[in-house]
Amino acid sequence: MKFEAADITFVDATRVKKQIDRALAGGDAVLDFEGVEHVDSTVVALVLHARRRASSLGLVLDVRNEPAGFRELVHVYGLDEMFATPRA
Repeated sequence: MKFEAADITFVDATRVKKQIDRALAGGDAVLDFEGVEHVDSTVVALVLHARRRASSLGLVLDVRNEPAGFRELVHVYGLDEMFATPRA
């Protein structure tokens, strides 16, 4: 799914989580953040939720075009290893 909003913050969490759940239930395991300009720590929680949900559905989550600041937030929360890009 491609996010339509330029911002994803705490205010948007419930709505975005429902969108993610609907997309995953339909077999869409892509989270495309192209065009998303502003995020807060909510985005890390939403991606973690999406990973768990995708896994429970037998899907592999594909996160594309990570929003600015996402990697910094991942680092702040000590999740670098969890979000490391697998090497071939």
